[in-house]
Amino acid sequence: MKKDSIIFDFQMVRATGLRYCIYKYLGAHGYFHDIPDEKYLNKLHKYFYGKEMDFANPKTFTERLQWLKVNHHDPLLTKMVDKYEVKKYVSDKKQLKINGRNCYRCAEYAVI
Repeated sequence: MKKDSIIFDFQMVRATGLRYCIYKYLGAHGYFHDIPDEKYLNKLHKYFYGKEMDFANPKTFTERLQWLKVNHHDPLLTKMVDKYEVKKYVSDKKQLKINGRNCYRCAEYAVI
C-alpha cells in the first residue's frame, strides 16, 4: 500500500491517533524548519517512547542514532545515501583492492 494513499492515512489515524497525522502534515509543509534538531528529535523521542532523550550520554540504539543525526555531519554520508553518487564514488575508488576470499573464516573467530 502506498504511503501517500488516503487509506494509509486513515489506518495511521486509527493505529497511532490523530496527533501523529498532525505532526506528519506539519512536518511535510515545513513548520518544523525553525526548531533546532536536538529539540525536534527530543520531542519526537518523547512522543514515541514516553521519555526524554539524553544527548549527553546516549544509552539505547535509538538514542545513539539520534545523537549521530545531530552531532556527526560528515559530507561523505550524504553521498552514501544517493545510489548514483555511491556508484560514482565506488568507480573513482576502483584502484582499491578488496579481498573477499576466505571471508567464511571470520565466523570461526566469533564468540558465541
